[in-house]
Amino acid sequence: MDYSLETPRQDVSCCIRLPCDVLTIPQWMTLGQLAERYGQSVMDITKRQGVQLRWIQIKDVPAIFSALSRVDMSPLQTGFDNVRNVMSCPMAGINLDQVLNVV
Repeated sequence: MDYSLETPRQDVSCCIRLPCDVLTIPQWMTLGQLAERYGQSVMDITKRQGVQLRWIQIKDVPAIFSALSRVDMSPLQTGFDNVRNVMSCPMAGINLDQVLNVV
């Protein structure tokens, strides 16, 4: 038996929104770096068009939120009864026939 005084590892998942279902190269790079550093090099693409990092330790959450914020991404509003599906067209802003630009 291990009677060490270490706190058992408690992992959580972090869901991340993809803004308008489009990612820039810096956003992809940040997600990859976060997955490598905190998520055992695994990143899931969810059925709701988001990204999920697993095996995150609570102590690492502030660093993850900070890194996401630097590339205009957020894990906020990604669960419960919040709207989670793609809410705009990836062609918004460049489609000549669009009625409204939502970006």
